[in-house]
Amino acid sequence: MMMKILSFCFLVAVLAFGPRGLSAEDHKSHEQTVFNAQDLRVERPVDIPQPILSVLANDEYVSSMKEDAPGNASFPPRDWFAASLLVTRKSGSRLYLILGKGPLVGAHVTTFWLVEFGVDAKPPTVLLRVAADQLIVGKHDASSYPKVTAVVVTQQAVTDTTYRFSSGKYLSVRPTNR
Repeated sequence: MMMKILSFCFLVAVLAFGPRGLSAEDHKSHEQTVFNAQDLRVERPVDIPQPILSVLANDEYVSSMKEDAPGNASFPPRDWFAASLLVTRKSGSRLYLILGKGPLVGAHVTTFWLVEFGVDAKPPTVLLRVAADQLIVGKHDASSYPKVTAVVVTQQAVTDTTYRFSSGKYLSVRPTNR
């Protein structure tokens, strides 16, 4: 009988607090948190607004690929990108995670952009641009933006570089080699 009571209490605790004792806020979203250059899969893709495409067209790397664009299409072609909306606690603002596809993909990496675009009249702002094998979106900190880790794999090492939002952009806080 005592074992049944303990099992029931454990089950109630797991259901109430999650398997690791997480708060309800941590369970609130089922957003994709890992993005890979190898498969470029976005679980919940969103359309990229035209103002963001215009900003991407002026990106040095994207504009260098202009000769690979179809002759009569607008530049850059929408199929060069995949996008997902990330949760941000900043009201009136949307944070787009954009993955480069097609000619923007390297041998094993792609370029990732974090672009903030609000409902106000402000133009889109690129907060982070990084080439990596994988991008991992972490928890939010006091800035209301999520921590981001870029993973780059070479023959010599696997390097994780963590970025945190500060002073209007993402800044590198620590690269580590595995």
